[in-house]
Amino acid sequence: MTLSLNIWHYSIRIVRYNCLTRRRFITIFIVMLGGQRNMVQVFSNGAAATTAALGYLLFAPPGSDGSEALSFQQLNGDGVLAVACMAALAGCCGDTWASEFGILQGSNLPRHILTWRAVPAGTNGGVSFVGTVCSILGGLIVGVAFFFGMSVEHLRTGDFPTLAVTAWPAIPLGALAGFVCSLVDSILGATLQYSGLDRAKNCVVNQPGPNIQHISGRDILDNHAVNFLSSLITAVLIAMATYFVFRETVDMPSQHDYMDDIVGGVY
Repeated sequence: MTLSLNIWHYSIRIVRYNCLTRRRFITIFIVMLGGQRNMVQVFSNGAAATTAALGYLLFAPPGSDGSEALSFQQLNGDGVLAVACMAALAGCCGDTWASEFGILQGSNLPRHILTWRAVPAGTNGGVSFVGTVCSILGGLIVGVAFFFGMSVEHLRTGDFPTLAVTAWPAIPLGALAGFVCSLVDSILGATLQYSGLDRAKNCVVNQPGPNIQHISGRDILDNHAVNFLSSLITAVLIAMATYFVFRETVDMPSQHDYMDDIVGGVY
């Protein structure tokens, strides 16, 4: 999980572009170690993953090395929480890549996810082909990092071939999380986050005001709230999908197990 977190934190970020130009020329600053984040940004992007990680630590069996979380043939409850943590991080990474790299589509304007009309770059709810592909790639790289990060013990003991057979779903789940989080973020942004065009500066703003032309959305959520809800919803959806797809193998105590424990305790 730590490796997945580092991949998300240190992913290449395009931190700002010049919205004052009238020719849509973009000034790109690529920062390999990520831009500065304040406390609210860290919380909104990391709260869902942190909650799932704490749940994993609390409910993991005593003496567990964590390898059970990647064995989808013997998936248990704490394994689902581990997948939820990975999904939240993969979703944040995918959404970040979609937002930052999506502006590189050139002269092709993004499309509003609900109306499918062309909107200015930077509009909440705007989607593009490049951004969608990048959301999948961003989630995929976190899924790969999660796969290898949880495989350290198996690599040391030489049991990696067995793990690869049972743990490979973590990689496509990461890619799916990146796509889902970007999709949820776009829907929330298109409906509950304000987007307007400041004609004086020729750029998109997130607050209504004088000389601001409304593009879409209502002024209900800010970007931090959208990020938090997107990662949370993604974590829940991917965890639920993992449970239902692999529910035949989820290790859940049966009624007979409880009866055996009771009888064993009595005698």
